[in-house]
Amino acid sequence: MDFIVEKISEDSFYINLLVGLPQLLVLIETMGINEYNLVRFPPVSEPEIIQWEHKHGVTLPEDLHDFYSSINGFLYEWFYDFKGNRRNLGKVEVNSLENLKQIFGYVTTSEPGISKKDQIWEIKLSLESKVFEICSVSGGKVVLVYLFPKLEPSVWFFTCVMDFCYLSKDFKTYLKMCIAHVGIPNWQFAFTPEGISEWTKNHELVKKQTQLKYQRKPLYYIKKH
Repeated sequence: MDFIVEKISEDSFYINLLVGLPQLLVLIETMGINEYNLVRFPPVSEPEIIQWEHKHGVTLPEDLHDFYSSINGFLYEWFYDFKGNRRNLGKVEVNSLENLKQIFGYVTTSEPGISKKDQIWEIKLSLESKVFEICSVSGGKVVLVYLFPKLEPSVWFFTCVMDFCYLSKDFKTYLKMCIAHVGIPNWQFAFTPEGISEWTKNHELVKKQTQLKYQRKPLYYIKKH
């Protein structure tokens, strides 16, 4: 997935970024989707990115650096009409660089690390670790986690009960997961011990997209080597 907007037209850039999602939504005509909203953000300058990195003491991974060099955040959402009321059916969202804010309040330990037990990834953070909010959803936040400032970060779901649930090894993969889940609200809970809510299971888009098979244990989109 190439984030360099200068290589292609602006419209083609967004189409490539969404990997065919707009065309898929158009095909689902019976959903009654009647409104789309794509917010176009300007790119972030290199000095602004350097300033952010200097302020927080970390270096943005290459994929996220290229993303912000092309657009300062992302919001694509779609709506349908239900008995005269406009309702949000789904969205893909990434905070702007200025809103990629560091968050606190999680438990730390003197023995940080990432481990895997029974197909579940666990992370223990230290005082050196840093966590930044990619976007907020009902009941949690999607976050970029630096176990140590000099290491490459990964993407996790930070729940309201302060649990970290692994989502992806990098930002590019997370964005692809957003699209694979068709922007269904709260799909990130598929990667938590609790699983997705009954409301999400009954979401109309889930009913239409039969290829989305949710289960209580996490789904893994990343090939393990």
